[in-house]
Amino acid sequence: MKYNHTTGDGTKDLTTDSKGPTAPMQGNSSRKTFGKITLAALALVLLGIGGPSLRGDDGKPGGGHWKQLVIDVAEDARTGVVNPPSALPKRGDTVITNGKIYAGGTIPAGNGFDIDTTGSIGTWVSRGTFNFDFNQAFTGGDPIISSTDHYLFGPAGALNVEDSLMSEGQDSFLNTTRRVVLGGTGIYRGTIGEVKVEVLGQNSTGFANRLLTFQIRTPE
Repeated sequence: MKYNHTTGDGTKDLTTDSKGPTAPMQGNSSRKTFGKITLAALALVLLGIGGPSLRGDDGKPGGGHWKQLVIDVAEDARTGVVNPPSALPKRGDTVITNGKIYAGGTIPAGNGFDIDTTGSIGTWVSRGTFNFDFNQAFTGGDPIISSTDHYLFGPAGALNVEDSLMSEGQDSFLNTTRRVVLGGTGIYRGTIGEVKVEVLGQNSTGFANRLLTFQIRTPE
């Protein structure tokens, strides 16, 4: 089920073989065999009932309501700060960067998107730690960063908003990653799930544009 943040619309779960008193040993053996069969059958029934009940009709874990949310994010190099300051960050250095959130499909694949394009629906904030020295980024050092990302839906640049989501995971400017959605606020309160992050290209500041597809479950 798809969910449009800007409108809130959904486009957008017996018998034994005992021969009586004259065959006590055979009766005991039959009862033991029957008990084993009964337990095995019960286990299969429980598995048959319990397995599918953990997942919805679309194969996702059941309970609550699943929604899909698609947004684009343009990471703004002008806001990036590495600590300690370095042209080539090292493993263990920290970084914080902001970006602009747009409705899914706004940013085309490829390079050159103007990050000052109007129509932003929120602010993206990422704080993370380098997994590798930056000079290893193109020689196996990917994903380059482990990060916590906040998706703040509101006026461009606003950090104190009512509706938000948060994810934790690996951050790459080269490859697709999947991150865990840990929660949210406002209309996303109690939300969990995952977000698939695909790199679209570079924007006018030289940092990455990404397409984010959330599969999230709300408690109601």
